[in-house]
Amino acid sequence: MNNGVDRVWLLFDICREIEGDFAELYHFYSNHFNKDPEIARMWKKTAMEEENHQHQFAMARRMMSSIECTANVDIDMAVDVREKVAKLVATVTKSPPDLVTALKRAIELEEKLAVFHAGTVVSFTDPAIKKMFSAMLGFDQEHVETLRRHLANLTA
Repeated sequence: MNNGVDRVWLLFDICREIEGDFAELYHFYSNHFNKDPEIARMWKKTAMEEENHQHQFAMARRMMSSIECTANVDIDMAVDVREKVAKLVATVTKSPPDLVTALKRAIELEEKLAVFHAGTVVSFTDPAIKKMFSAMLGFDQEHVETLRRHLANLTA
């Protein structure tokens, strides 16, 4: 295996871990804010979407032997982000924010870390593969909009 492929594999693994951290955070929020069933469902759905993103990275990694792609994100930056997100999850679970703060932070994080989604972390040369991962990215944007709607309802 060549160094470029090894770097993409490593990048996929790091990004899969980042998605797992987000899923853990959102599952925590689902349980923490469970007095409001609608809010709890929203967090649970968002957590499950993050788990789906984990599966996207696992699928992309399995496909590596049959597709060409290049990394768009620096590995060191990805490792740094992974460490920061893991620390954030540990901090939040020890000292949870209020709901408005949780929503604001989740939206900020989702927007800042959009570069770590499967459709953007690498460039695929195959148009069909590129289209598939682009479609997945569209679903990611939907859950950010859901977070925004709930925030708007709470702050209106």
